[in-house]
Amino acid sequence: MLRRRSIIAFKKKLYSQRNQRTGKPISIATIHTTVQHLKAFFRWLAFQAGFKSKIHVPDIEYFSLSDKQVTTAKAQQYKEPPTIEQVHHVILNMRGNSDIVRRNQALIAFTLLSGMRDSAIISLKMKHVDVVTGLIRQDPREVKTKFSKTINTLVSQRSEQ
Repeated sequence: MLRRRSIIAFKKKLYSQRNQRTGKPISIATIHTTVQHLKAFFRWLAFQAGFKSKIHVPDIEYFSLSDKQVTTAKAQQYKEPPTIEQVHHVILNMRGNSDIVRRNQALIAFTLLSGMRDSAIISLKMKHVDVVTGLIRQDPREVKTKFSKTINTLVSQRSEQ
């Protein structure tokens, strides 16, 4: 039978678990994901034949974490973006001179220069790029922009000396 005391004991055990690779306590994000999946599973199981009498539905809520723990678990970690020098290094060190390699180099350079999201770049068409003025027009009717916003990007044109 699933009862609140067994859920509380399970959560205590979960808090004491350690990451096998690092030896550190498992993250609150891992705990949150684990209890959310278990909560969903037991909610489903509670209404399956043969289990209705074994699971006290209100006790399933004991799988929940505190609001503070949920906020911490869902917090985004800042990831340092690559520097321009690192991207340049990647482009220069791509092996081969095939059309595919040159296409990949161009895509990486275009992403760096435009700052566009991958989904927008994938849906971009040639008609959205004005090579002469350096203007990229992201029309949300045709380009998958974040929040379906119209975004115009001016890529500065610098002459090589």
